[in-house]
Amino acid sequence: LVGCPPDKGVVYTLDPDYSKWALDEKSGVNVGTISHNTIATAGADMLFCSRDGVHSLRRSDANGIMIYTIPMSSKIDLTYRELLRSVADHEDITAYYDQDNGQYHIFFPQSEMLCTRLTLTLNPIEGGESKWSTSDFLNAGCGATLGGVTVLGTPGGVWNRLQIEDSAKANPTMTVTTPILW
Repeated sequence: LVGCPPDKGVVYTLDPDYSKWALDEKSGVNVGTISHNTIATAGADMLFCSRDGVHSLRRSDANGIMIYTIPMSSKIDLTYRELLRSVADHEDITAYYDQDNGQYHIFFPQSEMLCTRLTLTLNPIEGGESKWSTSDFLNAGCGATLGGVTVLGTPGGVWNRLQIEDSAKANPTMTVTTPILW
C-alpha cells in the first residue's frame, strides 16, 4: 500500500524481480494512509491509519483477487479524530501489530515527552467484536514485536515488555481509558 493523496491508495503486485512490479488494477482502495509508519501486517490483512480512521486492507473471500478496505474504528470515530487533531504532523504517528496478543497499537505523540496510545484488540472469533482502549502507559511513542519480544520506545529509553508469566519485582502504575464500555 502506497499512500498517494489522503483519499487514495495504490497497491502493487510484487515480484522478486523488481522490473516485474506492477500496479494491481483489481484493488478498490479509495482511502490512503496518513503515515507510512502506521502500516502493519496483521495475518492476511494490512492495517493502517487514514484521516477517517483505522482501516483493514483485505482480499475478497469470494475470489481472492479483489482488494478492498474495511473501516475498523467507526464506533470510536470521535476519539480517533480528537487524537488525530492533537498531533501537529501526522507523519509522527506510528503503529505496530502485536501478533501474540492480536493488538494493533497506534501512538499519537502529544509532545516530545507525552504520547497517547490507542489500541485495537482484534477478536479471534470470526464476526466477533473487537475492543478499543487508550493509554498513556510509559508515554510510549513507538513499538515493535519480533519473535515474541515486544519493545517500546519511551522518552526514558527502550524497554522490553514482559509477559504476566515473567517474574516482576515491581508492578508499574498503568492508566487505561476505555472509550466505550457498553
